[in-house]
Amino acid sequence: MTSFHQMRRRPARWIVLLGCFVAGSATLGAGFVSVILYNKDISSAENTLRNLSLVLAEQTERAFQSIDLSQQTALQALDGLEEAWSHDLKTAARTYSFYQVLVNQVEQLPHVEALTLVDDKGRLLNSSRSWPIPEMDVSDRPYFKAFRDNPDLQLMIGEPAVSRVSGTLTVLVVRRMTGPSREFTGLIISAIALDYFQTLYREIALLPERAVTLARSDGALLVRYPEIQSALTDAHSVRLNSPRAFVGRAGGVTRSISVLDGKDRIIAVQNLKRYPLVLLVSDTVETALSTWYYQAALLAAIAALMDVAVAMACLLGVRQIRATAKRAEAESFLARHDTLTGLPNRILFNEEIERTVREAKQSDRTFAVLLLDLDGFKEVNDTLGHQAGDELLRNVGARLRACIRKSDLIARIGGDEFAVVQRDVEHPDETSALARRLIETMRAPYRLYGDLASIGISVGIAFGPDGDQDADQLMRRADLALYSAKREGRGTFRLYEPKMDEERLARRALERDLARAVEAGELELFYQPIFDLRTDLVVGFEGLLRWRHARHGLVSPHEFIPIAEETGLIGPIGEWVIQQACHQAANWPASIKVAVNLSPVQFKTGDVMAAVTHALASSGLPAERLELEVTESTLLDAGAVGDILQQVKTLGATIALDDFGTGYASMSSLRSFPFDKIKIDQSFVQEMNSSSGSAAIVYATLDLARRLGIATTAEGVETEEQLGVLRAAGCTTAQGYLIGKPMQAEHIPSFLVQSEVHPLRLQSSVEGT
Repeated sequence: MTSFHQMRRRPARWIVLLGCFVAGSATLGAGFVSVILYNKDISSAENTLRNLSLVLAEQTERAFQSIDLSQQTALQALDGLEEAWSHDLKTAARTYSFYQVLVNQVEQLPHVEALTLVDDKGRLLNSSRSWPIPEMDVSDRPYFKAFRDNPDLQLMIGEPAVSRVSGTLTVLVVRRMTGPSREFTGLIISAIALDYFQTLYREIALLPERAVTLARSDGALLVRYPEIQSALTDAHSVRLNSPRAFVGRAGGVTRSISVLDGKDRIIAVQNLKRYPLVLLVSDTVETALSTWYYQAALLAAIAALMDVAVAMACLLGVRQIRATAKRAEAESFLARHDTLTGLPNRILFNEEIERTVREAKQSDRTFAVLLLDLDGFKEVNDTLGHQAGDELLRNVGARLRACIRKSDLIARIGGDEFAVVQRDVEHPDETSALARRLIETMRAPYRLYGDLASIGISVGIAFGPDGDQDADQLMRRADLALYSAKREGRGTFRLYEPKMDEERLARRALERDLARAVEAGELELFYQPIFDLRTDLVVGFEGLLRWRHARHGLVSPHEFIPIAEETGLIGPIGEWVIQQACHQAANWPASIKVAVNLSPVQFKTGDVMAAVTHALASSGLPAERLELEVTESTLLDAGAVGDILQQVKTLGATIALDDFGTGYASMSSLRSFPFDKIKIDQSFVQEMNSSSGSAAIVYATLDLARRLGIATTAEGVETEEQLGVLRAAGCTTAQGYLIGKPMQAEHIPSFLVQSEVHPLRLQSSVEGT
């Protein structure tokens, strides 16, 4: 008891103890936050360096691939010289014509100083450096001895040396030349200016202490930015102790003391895929933790304060974490979106395909032309913007390049059109396999500035040469095959068949017949009932267009609607549909509505408002009984279309969003316009009892509509089970074969009578023929 009173008389001691406790808590809290910030900054630096190393490794590999291409081009040009046919390759290689070839190849590549050929004895055959050809023998050089003594050696990248001509540091890329029997015939040598890579790396290495190093796999240093003069001028004395050993052959991030400047560095290592080279991007630990040093000091000072000071320290720590995360995200975004090398254009493609046709006829070899068209590119471009569309095309080009052989050609010949020439085709199955590979590669999602987008690709294939067939005829055949692929569902490929010419003629005839179909009275409307799940009554019908052709009978809407949209006939046909639906619906009971589909093309080529106004006025149908259905693709031009739909709503008609969930911007569609109804696409309804994904989409759509106060219609209801699930989930209305198949207008009165007598047994009702 005495002790208790003593404690009460000593409040200062308790304040001190409490202060110590709070101060200790603040210190522990500050220490904890400091550790988090430390790990965050280290992780951020590692991610940034890893992304930069990926980008620079890809650019470096492209630079060396361009060297390979220049060497191959030079050797191909050598084979094509007249002297090579009349004499031999060595004689041709020493001609002025071949000297010009070498000079031309060097002028096309800013990082190549010289291109040189030596024979199997080490004697100089030709060089882009000078003409006439000087006498030179490199048989005593280490690289020549290596190729001469090792028949398996195909490629060697030398060590840096000061060029006697330019005075700059260069490195030699040496490749073996072989004869018809794989015998050693000499070397082709490219002298690479290392200052090109210095410039390339300087543009990326934005921080003062950031370093970029290119080395051979054995550790020999080739390029280092910022340059360490002593290391580069005596490259034989500098080894990075096998950079692959840092993190293994797959590359990665490590921390080590640099052998070049002695600084503690975080190092990202990337091994080039096709060359014995390793790229290292590093920051000093001090740079990576520059912000953290300040943070730690600040937290240490704040830790001396009491409760409020501790809370403020934590708040500052959280704010700093967020700032660091945002900075890391921005750097990562920039590092992942580097520009890609452009593909050949249509002009070059035409030249190449004409050359391929000539060579194929001379050599009796088969080749294939594949025309590629992106499925869904316009939607991505319209919804995500042109910048995202451009990025998507660059990614598509990179994926296509990865699918073809070096001997093949890939080109972009239009906005979203590409073409491939596959040379030396032994069997059509090879081309089919390539087409499948292209289609599968394109299906993987693309990340475009933070958004995920998915597209497909359709492929048309034609083989050549075929008799006197020229390049234009071959392209027309491939184009017919492409049209066939797109018509049969897209995301597939088709080989050209002679019957495709007949199909093209038949389609043109169908276009002519469709133009006369309205005047000839061949078009008619069928109506599918819409069932109210709350009252068990039919509340409306959806008008479905049918074409009863005089010779061919009923033509599928899937066949003639696209033709109508492509030819512009959808305008007058759409006006006829609205007029006919309103006139026929005017004879129905006042409680029954009629729904009409509008094509996106109608908003571009016709006057929708005028057509609706005229149909309502001439038929006497109240506007409240008319419902217009539009798809999400219609709203890609949300401004103009939205204005028209708003005018229609002003009349009293209702607007339904059709096929909800199948487009690119379902949520934004609901936000851009106040719809009266959402129609759930039948693909989700019919799979909801077998697919958890489809069921989740249906439930989510119904919940969303309920929260927005929007009515719903489920399309394609075919079973009692589906109907029961939809009713329990709160769906407003439904339509499908369970309720009633599409019928002609004269069957509607009897159907309505039957539906009132047997509202739950509508599937047995009268159907149209």
